[in-house]
Amino acid sequence: AVSAEPSVSMHGIRLARIGARAAARLCSHGQLSARQPALTASSTVACSVAAVVAVAGTTAAACDFDESPRDAYGGITVVVGEAGPPAAFEGALAAALDRWRRDGVRGVWLEVPAALVKYLPAALEHGFTLRGGDATHVLCCAWLPGGDSPLPPGPTHQVGVGAVVTDHAGRLLLVQEAVGPAQGRWKLPTGLCEANEDIGAAAAREVREETGLEVRPAEVLAVRHSHGFHRGVSDVFFCVRCEAIDEGAVLTPQAGEIARVAWRPVADAHDAATPAWRRIYQIAATGGGMRVDTYPGRANAAPTRIYSSSDSV
Repeated sequence: AVSAEPSVSMHGIRLARIGARAAARLCSHGQLSARQPALTASSTVACSVAAVVAVAGTTAAACDFDESPRDAYGGITVVVGEAGPPAAFEGALAAALDRWRRDGVRGVWLEVPAALVKYLPAALEHGFTLRGGDATHVLCCAWLPGGDSPLPPGPTHQVGVGAVVTDHAGRLLLVQEAVGPAQGRWKLPTGLCEANEDIGAAAAREVREETGLEVRPAEVLAVRHSHGFHRGVSDVFFCVRCEAIDEGAVLTPQAGEIARVAWRPVADAHDAATPAWRRIYQIAATGGGMRVDTYPGRANAAPTRIYSSSDSV
């Protein structure tokens, strides 16, 4: 599925758990120091804010917020730490919001670890909205200037792949799922891309998992864009032509997921009669898919791949 985390640009890059912390400043009764320096885009050190919050007449333990450097859009990413009872967190968050507004922070991306979801109600009460997350955290954001927020929404698309593999006789590698809506019908090996996984690598992985066959991705044949999938997300589906490394290898259905796997005539594919898929299989038979060119990625990032028509310069 598509990720929803901030990057250094609009989303900020999801914090790789900030290491060395600056010396924490204690402020009385939930009031953070007005002398706290504003973070700038060139800052390289994380800021750890400790707030002593009065709760029901008693002093709660300090609450740590790990703050990223200010990004180019005036936003920060904040990782929530243990703050004691939710009331203590709410007081610390309110004080931090006051300081961020004074310092001119515009957007705040709040990363709440799964173990600390008890703090979510307080964050939502103070104007944060949910933007996604995964098994490790929930991501919220707040637009501090007020008015309509220009911050991007949560995940809107998932990325899927289908592998088109043919043998020397022109037969397709097809599977029948053991569960799911396509149960009992011949179809291509398909699935969703994992985080940081290339399109071609995802297609090859799905073939290996579902059939036991090792393949190498050759070209992207077509891209399908559909809407109205689970929880309202849209789907970008890449049809990838792959070449079998050993056509004679034993085909092994994935336990619990795939009931049957075989080389079958194209006409056996349950979607081969539809105009869109008929066109895809035609391209698979004649070639003419998209070429892929690889370019250096951003700093410390994987290479970037550009898919374009095969005859483009």
